[in-house]
Amino acid sequence: MNKDSKIYTEWFPFNIAPFREGFYQVNTPECPANRYSYWNGANWEVCSNIAEREPDCTISEMMGVRGTSWRGLTLDGFLS
Repeated sequence: MNKDSKIYTEWFPFNIAPFREGFYQVNTPECPANRYSYWNGANWEVCSNIAEREPDCTISEMMGVRGTSWRGLTLDGFLS
Protein backbone atom coordinates (compact mmCIF):
# COMPACT_ATOMS: atom_id res chain seq x y z
CA MET A 1 0.00 0.00 0.00
CA ASN A 2 1.53 3.32 -1.01
CA LYS A 3 1.45 6.49 1.09
CA ASP A 4 -1.12 8.24 -1.16
CA SER A 5 -3.67 5.45 -0.67
CA LYS A 6 -3.76 6.27 3.06
CA ILE A 7 -4.08 10.02 2.53
CA TYR A 8 -6.33 10.30 -0.54
CA THR A 9 -9.46 8.56 -1.75
CA GLU A 10 -9.45 6.74 -5.05
CA TRP A 11 -9.87 8.85 -8.20
CA PHE A 12 -13.49 9.46 -9.22
CA PRO A 13 -14.76 10.53 -12.66
CA PHE A 14 -16.04 14.11 -12.91
CA ASN A 15 -19.67 12.99 -13.25
CA ILE A 16 -19.67 11.57 -9.70
CA ALA A 17 -20.13 14.49 -7.33
CA PRO A 18 -18.32 14.76 -4.00
CA PHE A 19 -20.43 14.46 -0.87
CA ARG A 20 -18.99 17.55 0.82
CA GLU A 21 -18.21 21.08 -0.34
CA GLY A 22 -14.53 21.96 -0.45
CA PHE A 23 -11.27 21.69 -2.36
CA TYR A 24 -10.38 18.51 -4.19
CA GLN A 25 -7.29 17.39 -6.03
CA VAL A 26 -8.07 17.13 -9.73
CA ASN A 27 -6.59 15.54 -12.81
CA THR A 28 -7.51 17.57 -15.91
CA PRO A 29 -5.93 16.08 -19.06
CA GLU A 30 -6.55 19.27 -21.06
CA CYS A 31 -4.54 21.34 -18.57
CA PRO A 32 -2.05 19.38 -16.42
CA ALA A 33 -1.18 22.53 -14.44
CA ASN A 34 -4.57 22.34 -12.72
CA ARG A 35 -4.20 20.60 -9.38
CA TYR A 36 -7.23 21.71 -7.35
CA SER A 37 -10.86 22.63 -7.84
CA TYR A 38 -13.56 23.75 -5.42
CA TRP A 39 -16.85 21.82 -5.26
CA ASN A 40 -19.56 24.25 -4.08
CA GLY A 41 -22.19 21.57 -3.55
CA ALA A 42 -23.68 21.98 -7.02
CA ASN A 43 -20.83 22.79 -9.43
CA TRP A 44 -17.07 22.71 -9.79
CA GLU A 45 -15.51 26.15 -9.55
CA VAL A 46 -12.34 27.35 -11.26
CA CYS A 47 -9.44 24.90 -11.40
CA SER A 48 -6.05 26.11 -10.26
CA ASN A 49 -2.58 24.97 -9.28
CA ILE A 50 -3.23 26.18 -5.69
CA ALA A 51 -6.10 25.49 -3.30
CA GLU A 52 -7.34 29.06 -3.09
CA ARG A 53 -10.85 30.28 -3.81
CA GLU A 54 -11.51 33.65 -5.40
CA PRO A 55 -14.49 35.67 -4.12
CA ASP A 56 -16.23 35.60 -7.52
CA CYS A 57 -15.33 32.11 -8.71
CA THR A 58 -16.82 31.01 -11.97
CA ILE A 59 -18.04 27.54 -12.85
CA SER A 60 -15.24 25.41 -14.29
CA GLU A 61 -15.86 23.97 -17.72
CA MET A 62 -12.54 22.13 -17.37
CA MET A 63 -14.12 19.59 -15.02
CA GLY A 64 -16.51 18.50 -17.78
CA VAL A 65 -13.72 17.39 -20.11
CA ARG A 66 -13.57 13.65 -20.84
CA GLY A 67 -10.99 11.90 -18.67
CA THR A 68 -11.10 14.46 -15.86
CA SER A 69 -11.15 13.04 -12.35
CA TRP A 70 -10.96 14.14 -8.73
CA ARG A 71 -10.03 12.75 -5.34
CA GLY A 72 -10.30 13.93 -1.76
CA LEU A 73 -8.66 13.24 1.58
CA THR A 74 -9.34 10.07 3.49
CA LEU A 75 -10.06 10.28 7.22
CA ASP A 76 -6.40 9.40 7.88
CA GLY A 77 -5.31 12.19 5.52
CA PHE A 78 -7.63 14.68 7.17
CA LEU A 79 -6.39 13.83 10.66
CA SER A 80 -2.68 13.93 9.76
